[in-house]
Amino acid sequence: MKTKFLLPALAMIFAVGMSFATVGVEADPNNDYIQRNGTWEAVPEQDCGVGDETCRAFVNGDGPFTLYDSKSLSSMKLGSGDPLIIP
Repeated sequence: MKTKFLLPALAMIFAVGMSFATVGVEADPNNDYIQRNGTWEAVPEQDCGVGDETCRAFVNGDGPFTLYDSKSLSSMKLGSGDPLIIP
């Protein structure tokens, strides 16, 4: 009788626990990324300063583009809010 309750209960606990163990996108320490015309483009790592404003940059005279730590829209970089110029 106890095993009929115990096994499904353990399965439920493991299922809930594993739902929190998802793999996240890791930040690239050497590059930042912009999204230009729907595609990701790598740019050299930038220092955006201190703050909680969206980090933006002009790249080769185009922009401003939002800078990301990885190829994910959820990895937006924050900084002082002053636009950077990337040649």
